Amino acid sequence: MIQKLKNEKALFKFYNSLKSDIPYCFDVDYDNWYTSMFQDTDYDNEPLFHNVHTYVSVDKNKITGFIQFGLPTFIHGENGARDTETTAGIIRNLYFQQGDEQAGRELIRQALAFFETNRTQRIFAFYHYFGMTCNAGHGKLHSSHFYIETLLSEYGFIKEHENVYYKRLISNAESLCDNTVELKYSAVNTKGLCLFDIIAQSKKVGAGSFVFLPQGKICYLKWIYIEDEFKKKGYAIAALQHLFSDLKRQGIERIDTDTADGNIAAQGLYCKAGFANMGRTRSYEMRSEKNSGLLESMASFFTSRVDGYDEHMLTNCEGCCDGYIKMAALVPKNTKALLDLGCGTGLELDEIFKVLPDISVTGIDLTQAMLDKLREKHPTKKLNLICGSYFDVEFEKDKYDCAVSFETMHHFSHKMKTELYKRIYKSLNTDGIYIECDYMVENQSEEDFYYSELERLRKEQNISKNEFYHYDTPCTIDNQIAILKEAGFVKIAQVYRQGNTTILTATR
Repeated sequence: MIQKLKNEKALFKFYNSLKSDIPYCFDVDYDNWYTSMFQDTDYDNEPLFHNVHTYVSVDKNKITGFIQFGLPTFIHGENGARDTETTAGIIRNLYFQQGDEQAGRELIRQALAFFETNRTQRIFAFYHYFGMTCNAGHGKLHSSHFYIETLLSEYGFIKEHENVYYKRLISNAESLCDNTVELKYSAVNTKGLCLFDIIAQSKKVGAGSFVFLPQGKICYLKWIYIEDEFKKKGYAIAALQHLFSDLKRQGIERIDTDTADGNIAAQGLYCKAGFANMGRTRSYEMRSEKNSGLLESMASFFTSRVDGYDEHMLTNCEGCCDGYIKMAALVPKNTKALLDLGCGTGLELDEIFKVLPDISVTGIDLTQAMLDKLREKHPTKKLNLICGSYFDVEFEKDKYDCAVSFETMHHFSHKMKTELYKRIYKSLNTDGIYIECDYMVENQSEEDFYYSELERLRKEQNISKNEFYHYDTPCTIDNQIAILKEAGFVKIAQVYRQGNTTILTATR
């Protein structure tokens, strides 16, 4: 059961259960936790949110999960400046027990309904800057809970940013013996923030900042840098050693930090300084077409995304990168003629051509720009490319040894797919095989939700059911198998699943 939070102390107890898995869920007393959860400000003492709303999932009078969301007072623009004009929504906290994804879905829907009512222009989840200050403001989702990421992806969230999280125990750190640098500290503000300059040979060569956490014996290094002209002189490691020594004298026993996953230099520095890697953390943003609620025609949707399509599929869609390789391995080695439905830029063909370079391919796609890119990648291959809908293009009977489709069928109704699969069945020769890789869900409630949302959006935007508009309507694996059987396929097997990316094979 989902309900608005009524018992803050019961939520505090649930939140404390997360500490064993999440390194930045620090020990904190109830008063500090309450202030950070419901009345938080940033390190300049400015409010983080106009308002926050907290809902919990309850089973047998016990909290089993919760979500907190709201409208932030600002977000960061592309140049890092504060943007107060964009109406944004942030899912600040979302936690539930692994295996209870249905509760997670119901919690997410509470947030999305609120954001829709408030006409938010952008929606984020686990936005780094808006984390709880009792946890040093670290707002990202830790890798120990990436099952939550899988659920967020169902609602159109994609990874925005990724960090590596570190901690170091300094209670036994060696006393300072390197006078290469000195640190000049600012006064500590009311939120525990302290800035410092790194001085070498009487010059400022860098700077940093850290936070004294309310727990009393933990600090969080927010950032540290060395000016370009002074890099590679050992100043950064010397500054950290100096910092450890100074903090040790003040009774600090542990210091944590994080850095971007692409910042290899910082990662090397922290490892050299004795920090332990405590896992990855991620933030997310909802894809714009999900956020806006405005449906795009299928052709327009993919035409506008041609340039970044390959990178998106290979890096942001869990299971697809390996799925392309798996599909290629499943294509029978004696295949001479292949039908590719929704071939797009040919990511699956990139792998198939590595295995079967002389294969003849008939590729069908709605988007000419994608077909052009496919042709550009494989100018010498035997490609018969057709720009059109595979629901309308005629398939020759008994022509193909194999037919494939990759992440394209989850946009259509059961009825449409049944009729299409019947035509695919007839296009295959006696020993032919159909291989489908697609976005599939496990629970009927998920499937029902997506189809009902599409129906609602079509009605609101006065879109005919006969028009192709982009919206994900994944079927359950069981329903997908049932549709293939209804179309005439006899032997159907699930041979791959990573996240929601699933491969089925179907033979006559």
